[in-house]
Amino acid sequence: MTDVMQFAAVQTDEIYTERARKLIALIVQAKADPMAEVVELLKKADELRAGNVDQRLAALLLEIGVNAPDRTILFAQDKMADSIGASRSFVSTILNGWKRDGVVSSFGRKLKIDSVSRLQKIARG
Repeated sequence: MTDVMQFAAVQTDEIYTERARKLIALIVQAKADPMAEVVELLKKADELRAGNVDQRLAALLLEIGVNAPDRTILFAQDKMADSIGASRSFVSTILNGWKRDGVVSSFGRKLKIDSVSRLQKIARG
C-alpha cells in the first residue's frame, strides 16, 4: 500500500469515526430529551396524586383555572379524572358537592371557580 493510499485510508477512517460519534451523540440527545419530558410529567403526576381525590382535584383546578379569564375553564370530567387518577363518577360527585357549596359553578362544559380561597383550603387538606 502506498503512502497516499494509507493516508486516504486513515482519513476515511477518521471521517467515518467522526460521523459515527456525531450520529451517536444525536441518538443520545434524541433519546435524552423525551426522557427528560417523561420524568417531568411523572413528577407532575406524582404531585397531583399526592393527597386524597378532593385535594388532587382542587389542586388541578387551581393550577389550570386561577389564571384563566373569569376563572372559567372548558373541562371534561373524564379528562380531569384521568389527570388525577380517579374515576369520572367520583369527580362528578365531588364537583356536584362543590357546586352546592358555592366553590364552583358550571355552564355546559365550562367550569368556573367561584371561591379560590375555599378551593385552596381543600387543596391543602
